[in-house]
Amino acid sequence: MEPKDELKLDIKDRKILAQLELDSRQPLSAIGKKAGLSKAGVSSRIARIEKSGLVDRFNLELNYAALGTTNYRYYFKFESTPPGFEQSLAEYLYTHGNVRWFCLMQGQWDLVVRFFAADDAELSDFENSFMEKFGKQVKSKAYGVNLFGTNHRCTQLTGNEGSYYRQTRSYKGGRIRLTPIDYCILFRLYENSRASLREIAEKEGLSAETVAYHVKGLGKKQAFFACSVRFNRSRAGYMGAKVLLNLQYLTPEKREAFLAYCDATPILSHYLLLRGPWDAELDCDVKSPAELYAALRKIRNRFPDLIREFSVLTKIKEYEANPFASLAGKRISKSEVPDFSV
Repeated sequence: MEPKDELKLDIKDRKILAQLELDSRQPLSAIGKKAGLSKAGVSSRIARIEKSGLVDRFNLELNYAALGTTNYRYYFKFESTPPGFEQSLAEYLYTHGNVRWFCLMQGQWDLVVRFFAADDAELSDFENSFMEKFGKQVKSKAYGVNLFGTNHRCTQLTGNEGSYYRQTRSYKGGRIRLTPIDYCILFRLYENSRASLREIAEKEGLSAETVAYHVKGLGKKQAFFACSVRFNRSRAGYMGAKVLLNLQYLTPEKREAFLAYCDATPILSHYLLLRGPWDAELDCDVKSPAELYAALRKIRNRFPDLIREFSVLTKIKEYEANPFASLAGKRISKSEVPDFSV
């Protein structure tokens, strides 16, 4: 499939994107005041940007600690990929119910999956069912446990700087108690965090007042850190890469220095520390391989005694799935699975 032409954004588009990134549930009137536009002007621009493919979805940044789940990364290398194999992967992963994100890669690994589980049994069930279905094609596999992570604002598109949150550091509470209605509303908000109370109410057979009560309660309980937006940065001319790092022992001082450096690096969209075959992951969005090389050289020069080795995975095609499907008792049909062919 040929890539679309790079989308051109003017200053008002960027102001709108900046506000959606900060809080995607803001009303049009609030966004309009900050962008210098009418409600109708904001609405038409958001519709145009969505149609262009720049916005993947209006999403939630989840608080896994509060939800009582652990965030895992699975990595697979395949022996062969027969015709239709990628779409079979997508059908399995997109409809699984516990998968949040998956991506075809070029490099050391062919597929990376973000998966969350409440206990070891759920983790084992996922691995066993995946291997039962695709084991003949799997050459090697590995997994890691997310210890700490942060999501960066998309400075290149919006001008916003800093992190959405530093996962686990900004949350000090324990697991929160959620009702079946809470899970259904989280499912709908994850599907589209800009969905109105009335839209959610109609889909779930509830009153708008009930939905408003639960949305407010979920915010107070910190079930999620932010209502934001996920960008398809390739539509703005960026290529995505994931860098896997093996580190020397991280003293508290070195850890803080490394995290502070990552926070101040605009090309990083996400980074995390792991327990697994490697110690850290950096997600980068760059205009060219040369820009990525230069950024990695700066990191290695800044921390020469920290990084032992690294490998780079290039993102080929990625999708987010709704991880609340099983918790909300929803079934995702195969007809809803996006095209994952390459």
